[in-house]
Amino acid sequence: MANSVLLKSSDVAELLNVSIPAVQRLCREKKLPHYIIGNRYRFREDEILAFLESNHHVPDEGSNGRDEDG
Repeated sequence: MANSVLLKSSDVAELLNVSIPAVQRLCREKKLPHYIIGNRYRFREDEILAFLESNHHVPDEGSNGRDEDG
């Protein structure tokens, strides 16, 4: 972890293309790897990139690429 870059919620929100409250919700739901320093969420860049890779979904052929909910 010596060379790992720590990101703020705003950085992660930008990477995931979601709002800061969405990042905070994912943390509270324990769906996003994070650390709490003081009262702030911090994220290791390598863990966020791994999270993105592990949540990569390729739509089936013939689907519109969206979840059933829309």
